[in-house]
Amino acid sequence: MDLAKEKIRDIFNQFVNVKITSIERLDEFTYIFNNTYKIIKINPLTNNFDDIKIMYTLTNNDKMFDKLVDIHKDGYALLKIIHRKEIKDELNERDLTLIAKGLKKLHTKECYDFLPSFDIDNIITNLFINKLINKRTLSKCLKPFNNIKEKEKLVISHNNLIKQNILFGYDDIVFTSLFDMGLNIIQYDLASVIDTYNLNNDQIDFFLKQYFGKKYTLLKKKKVLTIKDNILPLIKNKTN
Repeated sequence: MDLAKEKIRDIFNQFVNVKITSIERLDEFTYIFNNTYKIIKINPLTNNFDDIKIMYTLTNNDKMFDKLVDIHKDGYALLKIIHRKEIKDELNERDLTLIAKGLKKLHTKECYDFLPSFDIDNIITNLFINKLINKRTLSKCLKPFNNIKEKEKLVISHNNLIKQNILFGYDDIVFTSLFDMGLNIIQYDLASVIDTYNLNNDQIDFFLKQYFGKKYTLLKKKKVLTIKDNILPLIKNKTN
């Protein structure tokens, strides 16, 4: 008997009174029920349940995001899947355009003072405190980030754009798992997409042009790549 699956089945039954017809395990922390519901294990030490509920409330009426049904006391979130879509390993221009337009829509949503922030400064400083990076690396990474942050306004950012969280339909896209969503600079999400799909230079230019439009410049590209090269490797260090 798969004890982990049985536990997830029990938690699902506590959430909703629905007959289970199928269970698909995507990874250690994610299960799909009946092709309609998704249960994800979230870490209460790094994710504030109230903040998660706030972010899902803000996106509740937008088809670009999955829907939060509830959060179990043991740290499992039940999500309602709008449409079952496809995870992709490689992207074409249509895919890049969908992501760019989706992020532009997310980043222009109204911000509120009570929204949680994705505190990159604190994350990287803690890596130094815990002796996972040295002082030189700390300075090398934080200085360019803070130089960018001083000149950029904060927006609502997804902050965890791995492949499993970007689902494609024929002509639309869904961003899932909003547990890290919060205020951040726009460059973080853009850099994450470039890093996640290992985009080449031509793809990077196309993607950023789709996002910035006529306002795209080499300076904007440099800022995004600064985050990709200096910040993302450390964030991965924290989560691995």
